[in-house]
Amino acid sequence: MVIAISEFGNYVLLKLKEANVGILNHEIVDDYYINQNPVNPSEPLFRKELIENFKDDTCNIHDLADKYCSGYDLYEKLIGIKGIIEKIHN
Repeated sequence: MVIAISEFGNYVLLKLKEANVGILNHEIVDDYYINQNPVNPSEPLFRKELIENFKDDTCNIHDLADKYCSGYDLYEKLIGIKGIIEKIHN
């Protein structure tokens, strides 16, 4: 679900429609607010737990990445900074 909030956003959606990219339907904006989170949370719900896991010597960085980041763009970034985290942690 996408919503155009500006003229340019509407222009982009119309161009996508002209290019037959996806299916565009006009819907009541209330549906957007019911089904989407219009405000991003300030921090992930699991942030404190993840920080505690980083402090634990027995936690494996790959296990943490699988648990918290799989499916996110941060997965590769987290794996990539493994050496830095280990240096700080030791």
